[in-house]
This record gives sequence, structure tokens and C-alpha cells, in this order.
Amino acid sequence: MKGHMERIKQRKFKEQKLAILITWTFISVITIWILLFPFLAGKETVLKAAPACVSKSQFNIECRFCGMTRAFIEISNGSFSKAYALNKGGFFVYSFFVMNSLSFIFYFLFHRKRISTAFIDDT
Repeated sequence: MKGHMERIKQRKFKEQKLAILITWTFISVITIWILLFPFLAGKETVLKAAPACVSKSQFNIECRFCGMTRAFIEISNGSFSKAYALNKGGFFVYSFFVMNSLSFIFYFLFHRKRISTAFIDDT
């Protein structure tokens, strides 16, 4: 009975681990795309693709993310002072996206074998 309960706990742990990995993969693919998009498309294309801020357009009040798209474009172009003027939090968010993306790429490059065998059902 004790061995059966232990296997159930292990299976639940593997399922939780897989759910976290799937979620991280989804988030990382989106952040990698956000980081690459300014390089792949032009500034005008990025600005056209970005949604308008509801707070700014409906209430004429800037939210904490107003200017973030333009700040990302400026950081991608190396214009850090312009990026800081557009949105002071842009560096933090951009840095977080870069660190997450690099961690994700590193994890999948060097742990591919372990990932593929870690979730094989051993029942």
C-alpha cells in the first residue's frame, strides 16, 4: 500500500513538473518573439502591430506600460536614453525577457535528453 501511494505522489509530481514546463515554454516562445520582432520587422510595422493603450485612448491617463513598445524598439536599436525617457521600466522588463529567453534556450539545449526521458510513464 505504501509503495502504491509513493507511485501516485511521484506521478502527480511529474504531471506538475510537465505543466510548469509547458507553461514556461509557452511564455518563453512569446517573449522570444517579442524580443526578435523589432529586429525582424521595421519600427513602423511593430508600432502598427502593437495595440493602443486603453487607458490612454479612453481616459487620457498613461498606465505603467505606456511607451513600453517604443522603449523596446529603442533598446533594440541601442538608443538607451530614448528608451528610458519613453518608459523607465522598459529596461527591467526587457532584461527580464532576455534572461528568461536565455535561460529557456540554455535549459532546452543542455537538458534535452533529460526532458524527453523525465516524463515517460513508468507504470
